[in-house]
Amino acid sequence: MAIGHRDSWYQLSGTIELEDTLVGGRQKGKLGRGSAGKNTMRLVSESKDKKGFIAMAVVDSISYFSVNKFVKKHLKQGK
Repeated sequence: MAIGHRDSWYQLSGTIELEDTLVGGRQKGKLGRGSAGKNTMRLVSESKDKKGFIAMAVVDSISYFSVNKFVKKHLKQGK
């Protein structure tokens, strides 16, 4: 819990990469977005030579507003 709290203070800067992915086990039926048993996860990472930070969260939707809220929380403004 302490590490998760401390990590929430970091904000990413510089060149970043933002990805959305579906996480969950294999089930019969529909594949991809909207399939049963899947959660959408958003991940943003810094692109640096050696080390960089990442931020990730389970999100309810993949929309402009959802991405904008995530970016404002995890990226330094004006960078």
